[in-house]
Amino acid sequence: MLKKRSALTMLSAMVCAIHSLSANPMNQEDPQRSYLYTSYPVKDSVGLQLNLGIIYEQMRVGNAVAAESVIETDTLHIPSVPQDFINYNGVNQRFNFDMAVGLKAGVAYFFEPDGWLLSANVEWLSAQTTYAQQYDGITRYFPTDYPAVFSNVTAEFPLDFQAVNANFNIDYYLLDVVLSNGSYFSGAFTFEPFGGIQTSWINYYTYKQFSRDSNNSAQTNANTNGMLPANRSWVKLTNINFWGCGPEFGLNANYYLVKGFSVYSTLQLAILLGQTTLGDSTGIVENNPSTPTFQYMGDTNNLMSPTTRAILGLQYDANMCNDTQHLKIRAGFDTRFYFNQHPVVRYENQFLYDRNVTSNELYQYEITRPRIEENNTFSMVGLIVDVTYDF
Repeated sequence: MLKKRSALTMLSAMVCAIHSLSANPMNQEDPQRSYLYTSYPVKDSVGLQLNLGIIYEQMRVGNAVAAESVIETDTLHIPSVPQDFINYNGVNQRFNFDMAVGLKAGVAYFFEPDGWLLSANVEWLSAQTTYAQQYDGITRYFPTDYPAVFSNVTAEFPLDFQAVNANFNIDYYLLDVVLSNGSYFSGAFTFEPFGGIQTSWINYYTYKQFSRDSNNSAQTNANTNGMLPANRSWVKLTNINFWGCGPEFGLNANYYLVKGFSVYSTLQLAILLGQTTLGDSTGIVENNPSTPTFQYMGDTNNLMSPTTRAILGLQYDANMCNDTQHLKIRAGFDTRFYFNQHPVVRYENQFLYDRNVTSNELYQYEITRPRIEENNTFSMVGLIVDVTYDF
């Protein structure tokens, strides 16, 4: 009888051990984990998860041109009307952002009976860049998006400048709420599909100033010929605000390497339905003092902005306090793309025709109209480091 009780006691202990391993498959003591068990790392816990991290990334914007530079020649004069166009070799000088530091934070709750994890995450990043150049004796600069005030420019009154000073600011915000369910695909591989809602705010602010000095004899009669006079600057301010919200889907994956270490990845797709508002102001200011008189053009557009994101990195995690708490540290390469972003205002010359009823003569009118170019991209590329604590 005693032998039977000892055998039952040993069997009970083995069952408890197996159950403990099944309830906590992330136990790093044995990489051969149970198949299709939840990949949530702790047991008998409150079910809360906290996340805090840093993003160190570079912003990139399609078609973000600060100015166009041209090597000076005897025939360098940039006319505004197409039929008077003179061939020249110009180079677009684009805004280039340095790496910037942002923050991310999240909170989640684990529904233990069903194995679902509901999480909310926020991210923020702000960056600024400048572009400033002075006339060096051979290189001049001019804007690629000049307004109607320059419609009378001719080869005798050129549209080139001696100096350019521009800056570009971007503020980025992200909020998403997702529901996920992680499982073991094999003893060393976990996958976690997720779906939810993402909303993003991206604000673009651009300031450009093109200046001319008083040493250009071609500007003597500029006021009467419609050209920018000496000691004046052309200033352009553009403010673009995007907001979008829509469904988000993706997959988290994790592959076990050695005790505590694994490779993790994230693939994400979202389709944001939102709105872009654009305000574009141009004006002429005196270099000293500054007395601007601006012309304003605004636009509001409803659009769809598809977004993608991919993360690949290295992860270390460990269980604590009898598997009731869990710590995870991750560092990875992060890249994301937003399409249909950053509309650009261009000005183009158009011709209107009218016929005099009395004389039957045909009149031609030239006007300069704004045109908005869309379908540009916004992207962020860099590193992401975060810490997750489950309890």
